[in-house]
Amino acid sequence: MTAALLEARRRLRPDVGDTGFTVWNQSYPVNRWASGDVFQDSQCPVLFAHGHTGDPASIVLDHGSYRQAYHNTPYRRFFETMWFQQHLVFVGFSFNDLTLAQIADEVLWQTARQGGGAPRHIAMLRLSEPYSDQMRKEFLDGYHAQVLFYPDHSALQTLLDSLASRPVIVVTSKPKPVGSGPARFVHETTEDDKFTGRGDVLARLDRWAADPTVRLIAITAVGGLGKTALVGYWLRHNIVSEARFFWSFYREREPEEILRSAEDFPS
Repeated sequence: MTAALLEARRRLRPDVGDTGFTVWNQSYPVNRWASGDVFQDSQCPVLFAHGHTGDPASIVLDHGSYRQAYHNTPYRRFFETMWFQQHLVFVGFSFNDLTLAQIADEVLWQTARQGGGAPRHIAMLRLSEPYSDQMRKEFLDGYHAQVLFYPDHSALQTLLDSLASRPVIVVTSKPKPVGSGPARFVHETTEDDKFTGRGDVLARLDRWAADPTVRLIAITAVGGLGKTALVGYWLRHNIVSEARFFWSFYREREPEEILRSAEDFPS
């Protein structure tokens, strides 16, 4: 397999003269991968994450060698960075594969348990038995990934085609709210005429608000990304909401006050 990767690079990228590669146990080159420096002076670099046949001691196959590779090494830190910042594609793997099982046990489970943030990755699996919520939870807990189930291979082809194409966001004009429903805004947001972008997010909020099964929508992000402006703009311009109660704790922090005002609304 190691020779096949290098041969594939040679044939597919004849413009690349580099024939070198990096192995997981080479600390300095791995650190250059982690920092991104390797891409400054190399084209299409190759990293053998589980060893190279030319160095038998680097081959990662059993439980002990997995522990060695993924326990407090430069490669372990690099892998965590990739998992949380990049988009990874695992080709030809089964979730019963020893590789993923060991990675999940040594790295992913620990980072998820320690609060590693929302999952960035999606696993596409064929649904071969009746669906249950526990099936999704197993992959979320074990691999820190959301699962997208498909019924047959024709559906899988549709999913792959959609991934290969760019999403198209269609923005259609809609009437302004007639203002018949009650509204109260405590702590004014940015001016609406200065708000721009976020078309895909606004469309998603409209879909959720129109769905009778959605009872609560929560919007979270670090400070300064425009949550207040987004929600304020959406509440003023969407026509789904019959009543709008907007409150910011920047204006009033006492929980009793917001509960009292909510109870009095819309009087």
